Amino acid sequence: MYARRAPGHRLRLKTFAVSETGGTHRATLGQHITMTANPVVHLELTGGNTALGNLKIMVIREGKVIRTLSSGGDTAITFEDPVVGGSGTTYYRCIVLQDGWPVLASNPVFVTIRPGPGAPSVSKQESGA
Repeated sequence: MYARRAPGHRLRLKTFAVSETGGTHRATLGQHITMTANPVVHLELTGGNTALGNLKIMVIREGKVIRTLSSGGDTAITFEDPVVGGSGTTYYRCIVLQDGWPVLASNPVFVTIRPGPGAPSVSKQESGA
């Protein structure tokens, strides 16, 4: 789930997911994934046949912007987020600004990184509602 505020435009977050480097399992909005390797972030944003204008797309990990993209139309990106030591749980989300105004914010994808062997596992995040 994501919140969208884009009057007159069909801005859509087609994909926002996190997988393990070399892995086949993915977690998407509101889900949780456990992995033993670096996370890979997948993002696809589309406007259909509508020009989207001046977009700033920010990928956030644990409240800090880790990647910023500028776009004027459909956008797809996949990148590895190298984890430097340690383990634990974090989250990824994206926020999109259009002409400086927030127009889209995703729910988080939760990621737990555990060192050592083992396949990633994906589960639905518990909600407090």
